[in-house]
Amino acid sequence: MTNLSATFSIEQLESQEDTLVFPSFKEDTALELGDALVAAARSRSAPVVIDIRTAEFNEAGSCCAEPQDSLRSTTTATSGAVS
Repeated sequence: MTNLSATFSIEQLESQEDTLVFPSFKEDTALELGDALVAAARSRSAPVVIDIRTAEFNEAGSCCAEPQDSLRSTTTATSGAVS
């Protein structure tokens, strides 16, 4: 397994927090982001846990996957639930 750890300064993290902002963020955006994160983790055979919530703390989606397992996910949105 590849070591993917990185070290960032507080200033670098604060800069990322200020610049990495979505112009809008809805359930569809959360699903796209979650799918991209899962695909990136799978391409690296990395285990991953993803939990995405909107500013109102509504769960937009969550996922838990291990490299050798099939994807186990539960996706919910404020307009309804999808499994």
